[in-house]
Amino acid sequence: MNTNTATLLDRPHRVGASDPPNHQGRTTRPVWSPWPTVPRPATAAHEQTFVQALTDAAERAGGPVEGEPSRPDVTLLLNALRCGVTVAQLGEMAPGMRPERLLGAYLGLEAARQRSARAWRLISRAAEHRPGIDEADRASAAQTALRAHAAEASRLLPTIVVRLVDIAKRRPSDLADAVHRATVEVSVQAAHVRRIEAAIERVAIEYPAGVRADEWAAELGGLLYDPFGEAVANRPDYLPERVGLLTPTRVAALLNERPLPNLT
Repeated sequence: MNTNTATLLDRPHRVGASDPPNHQGRTTRPVWSPWPTVPRPATAAHEQTFVQALTDAAERAGGPVEGEPSRPDVTLLLNALRCGVTVAQLGEMAPGMRPERLLGAYLGLEAARQRSARAWRLISRAAEHRPGIDEADRASAAQTALRAHAAEASRLLPTIVVRLVDIAKRRPSDLADAVHRATVEVSVQAAHVRRIEAAIERVAIEYPAGVRADEWAAELGGLLYDPFGEAVANRPDYLPERVGLLTPTRVAALLNERPLPNLT
């Protein structure tokens, strides 16, 4: 489908909506989805299953590709994860896909994601309240950690890191507490994602296949990932814990396709 000419019927239904499925009897999908599937991003459990199936297919094809992932492979991989497509379905819908290349793309992107997430956690840990550490030492530790890890952490949390750098310049004594508040904000969003994913898993078990189940999947999936909505993945205080919930801007930052924020 040409997403530039997609109609409103291509957007996901909302729970309780009276709109029927499209004239061909298929569940509608959002304008950004390239696949004729239920617009529900893979949960953490589904992503693990996807990666394992991709690993098995890659091994049969000769193993993952070493080196930097190519952009087309990254795009295909992310489209599959954001739409909850299985490796078998992907092979049918994109028959030219090479599992070893997609696995290489996943491993490269996941390694970059882990580096950035680790950088944020080092900043967060430095600002923790710990026995025997007075406030001056805590503030100094937070300053040191921010200087060392701000650039890498900003790939996933640019808004938060820029704000902390500004506080470090203007009110250095407030930095540790500001980092602590940001850490709480990040933790809240991580817990929110876990609740949404638990609901998705529950719906998959409790609802039989059909339009109603697909509507619930679309509704819950839109809470996780929707580039045009208010999904958790779009929030500046969400730290992606897996590849499938990386937004395009975060992917571009991890792949060095866009400059990092000015932190000087």
